[in-house]
Amino acid sequence: MPSPNTRDVLLEARVEAKKDGRIVAQGTVALGNPAKPSYLHSLEFKDAPPSELRILAGLKKGLKLPPRDVLITHEDAAKHVENITDPLPWYTGDSPWGGPILNPSAAYGALILVPKLPKEQEDGSVGFFGATEVKYINGPIKTDVPYRAGGEIICVGTSSKTEFYWYDSLLEEKENGKPVAKMRKLIRKMKSSSPLYT
Repeated sequence: MPSPNTRDVLLEARVEAKKDGRIVAQGTVALGNPAKPSYLHSLEFKDAPPSELRILAGLKKGLKLPPRDVLITHEDAAKHVENITDPLPWYTGDSPWGGPILNPSAAYGALILVPKLPKEQEDGSVGFFGATEVKYINGPIKTDVPYRAGGEIICVGTSSKTEFYWYDSLLEEKENGKPVAKMRKLIRKMKSSSPLYT
């Protein structure tokens, strides 16, 4: 157990099935800047040969994702708070950082980036979210502050049933380029959903 005064802490986290104790999700939660890498940053990624890609053909490690401007107003953020069972007052009122901050779901949405694929590759393909890790660098994300999100793909691969890609995104204050938060994300595309695999 870490000392109460320890500022850099990394803990394992998991979700277990009630019936048999099977692990259905795992990862890490951290405070500060621990020396040990997070769960997702400790994984080894392996790219698939480009010839194996159909839905994600053209994507590759190092490809920059289309950047986007992000501005979440206080009113928009407040709408999402209605569905939270235990909202913090900071999501709608003043916070120690000055003004409301985004709840975790809205913060995640601010960091999402999407690569552009040709229509024939996107048509019919069903995607779903995989692993996600969000790290705050300089405080939480605030409402009514203009940000800029950018990032790049760090791996493109295949499994027996999916094609997938990992990417890193970074959210910066638009005015001064100050980094605020970053995310590592996995997206999968079902092979069976795409006409490219029929």
